[in-house]
Amino acid sequence: MFNAAGCGSCHAIDGDDRILAGGMDFLIGRVGTLYAPNITAHPTAGIGNWSRADFLNAVLRGVSPEGETYLGAAFPLPAYARMNPEDAVDLQAYLTTLPQSDAPSRDHAVNFLGDAYLSLFSRDQPGLMGHADPQLERG
Repeated sequence: MFNAAGCGSCHAIDGDDRILAGGMDFLIGRVGTLYAPNITAHPTAGIGNWSRADFLNAVLRGVSPEGETYLGAAFPLPAYARMNPEDAVDLQAYLTTLPQSDAPSRDHAVNFLGDAYLSLFSRDQPGLMGHADPQLERG
């Protein structure tokens, strides 16, 4: 599942797909730059303290443990939203076997256009990231 999901392609550092400390940058037009976060099992810098529910919400729904929506421009939610929950839990378990990194995730560097752009990804906006129809929201 790790290889099929391509986790290392965005989150790996220095070409080592076992160290998922993040940092890959995504230049989003005139909006700014988004950065892949640390998804190692480190308890504070990574996702080591995430519950299964936190991980499932992040991967399958694109919602952080704090309730924020991950950005569709950088996080390919459609590729993961229909993942079998059991596979996602297995993926989380596998991530705990990889080396941890205490490297903090970088903050996104967006300009005023970026702030407006990012607001488009609110789950409160039917027809954008969130859907008015529960059937569509579920996938």
